[in-house]
Amino acid sequence: MKLLFGLILLLIASSALAATTEVRTQIGPLMNPPVVSGKDLYLLATTGVLYQTDPLITKTKILFQTKINSICPLTLKDSVLYFGEGLHDDLKTEFYAYDLKQQKLKFSLPQEGHIERAPLITSDKIFIGLGPGGIAAIDLNTQKILWSKKKIEEGDLHIDSTPISYKNMICVASIYTYKGVVCLNEANGEKVFTISLEKNPKSEIRLSGHLLFGMSTEATMVDTNWKTPSTLYVIDLDKKKKTIDVNLRGYNFFASTLTSAQEVFLGLSTGDMILVNLHDGRITFVGEMKAPIVSTPFIRHGFYCAVSIEGRLRCYQRGKDEFKLAEEQEWQEVISGVVSSINGKFYIPTRAGYRLVQ
Repeated sequence: MKLLFGLILLLIASSALAATTEVRTQIGPLMNPPVVSGKDLYLLATTGVLYQTDPLITKTKILFQTKINSICPLTLKDSVLYFGEGLHDDLKTEFYAYDLKQQKLKFSLPQEGHIERAPLITSDKIFIGLGPGGIAAIDLNTQKILWSKKKIEEGDLHIDSTPISYKNMICVASIYTYKGVVCLNEANGEKVFTISLEKNPKSEIRLSGHLLFGMSTEATMVDTNWKTPSTLYVIDLDKKKKTIDVNLRGYNFFASTLTSAQEVFLGLSTGDMILVNLHDGRITFVGEMKAPIVSTPFIRHGFYCAVSIEGRLRCYQRGKDEFKLAEEQEWQEVISGVVSSINGKFYIPTRAGYRLVQ
């Protein structure tokens, strides 16, 4: 994905500038959360190095190295880690499965395209977005391709989103040639329906009950025009139609944070922290930063929190009529990616490992 490609080049080139410990310097830039298995954490740096570490990340063990850089999140199923590789310009890549019990690669599958987002893994299938390669369904047990889809009547598919499963359908967001959400038959890949969008749906998509939502924008990370607007769209998968369009004055390429079945928490490139109702599109203002937010906002100790790209943490407490600033910290390092919480610890991705916050 071009918009992430520019940021990754920046992160890789300057990772040592923000390092505060030897371990963080070794790990380098991250964009995705770690996964936990047993007493250990596993993380994949954008350099393609797969690490095993402790929850406090005081020491690391290198398990594997991808052939090229990777911004793909790790997906864990039955003690096996699944992940891909490749940035926007990569057209020949690999999809990997690493067995944690055996401490070795289980299999590697060559792909036409790149894998920037996590696969969807069901009980017997793997669904992978392949950028210009569209989407492929793979048998989990035999690793054989069951079906693939690179083009529909409306145009070529470019899938840089994690597939979503809903009632025997697989839904993805397609950018560039065909802009919109595409839902396919899970068994054979045939098109069920599409929802066209005016702008590229470049953010991750999420599901709240029968509602699929994401953000579309013409912004690119290469240009870093933080004031480029976006649109939060909501699609009713049962009715097969778009129900909400909410125009926003900034954008974010990562997944939004659900706070309830009907409310989503957004951090935008303009520094805005807002809540949007998925049923009526109503916007509630939470707070703001003086710098862009290019990471996922999160709920911490009941507070609504986000971190700016410059490393400022702000958390707001929700009151009866307004939100009040409850906490603020300055870290002075580049923050970009998906914030996660594991056993009460928040792992915030930076250009030099994770910053841990209780």
